[in-house]
Amino acid sequence: MGHRDSQASFYQISKSVINIHQAFEIRKNSIAA
Repeated sequence: MGHRDSQASFYQISKSVINIHQAFEIRKNSIAA
């Protein structure tokens, strides 16, 4: 059960990192445009 919890939190962190990266890319593109 503990392993499942750590796996879920890792998934949440990965999703957050991806969202931050996408937001950064969008901002960079809008600045360059």
